[in-house]
Amino acid sequence: MEVLAGSGDTNVMVKENGCTFAMDFAKVYWNPRLATEHERIVKKLKHGDVLYDVMAGIGPFAVPAARKKCYVLANDLNPCSFEALVKNCSINKVKDRVRYFNLDGHEFIQTILKKDLLEKWREFTFTGDIHVTMNLPAMAVDFLPAFVGLFHNTNGFPENPTVPIVHVYMFTKEANEDIAMRMVAEKLGYSDTSSIQSEVRRETVDYEETTPSNQNDTVNEEKITATCDRNNVSQEEQENTEKSTIQLCSFRKHILEVVNIRTVAPNKIMMRVSFRLPQKLLTTKPNQHSEPPCKRIKNN
Repeated sequence: MEVLAGSGDTNVMVKENGCTFAMDFAKVYWNPRLATEHERIVKKLKHGDVLYDVMAGIGPFAVPAARKKCYVLANDLNPCSFEALVKNCSINKVKDRVRYFNLDGHEFIQTILKKDLLEKWREFTFTGDIHVTMNLPAMAVDFLPAFVGLFHNTNGFPENPTVPIVHVYMFTKEANEDIAMRMVAEKLGYSDTSSIQSEVRRETVDYEETTPSNQNDTVNEEKITATCDRNNVSQEEQENTEKSTIQLCSFRKHILEVVNIRTVAPNKIMMRVSFRLPQKLLTTKPNQHSEPPCKRIKNN
């Protein structure tokens, strides 16, 4: 960042959604154009809900959520963002409702979030909803595999838990909901049918959420039926196509919302996919894939 004029002091204070945020603008990320999106997510939260903010930044989700008396665990790997997050919790007088961490996102999910979520499920008095925000569009979807098998062979896993709602952000080359949903599905281990020649027929149907806190919510689900070109595709590929399509359809029913946030640049669209984590995905045997080593700095 280059200072063109003035004293060169990049420490600023801004207001957004009724909160005050202090930061060193040269060391952290802040975009006032995202104020509407921050407000959209915070409006989904209610008193007593839980928010796990995996890439919290300086707190645009965590701070207003805590002001609504949500229970918040906020994390960011950038030491400067973490320092601003702690300061902003103090400025807005919500330090007693926020726990903050300075960890790699994978480690936060697989240690802090896992332990706290299991404890929350065991609280018989807890009746709220659970949200996970992952606002790092350039790479947030790469952290989704951390949820696969998170509770595999875990003692004390409840029979019918309130599964988290994940709000994950990404960049796509065009404002296409299918592309955004496919990015999420593939990272969670659902099969991709793009390599098989097929004709895809889409129809819109209603899917009613059956989770305790959303019994009356209805969202649109795109039901896909693939018909293979039998002249060019082997029987095995046809069977794999049908299986893959079923798997993708089974994931679509968990999707609550796909939102086009903004056009960042030509061929660079910021989008959000909100979905409920499938319970089977949390308890399945995790894939044996390597992840980058976690970086641990400090936590509070």
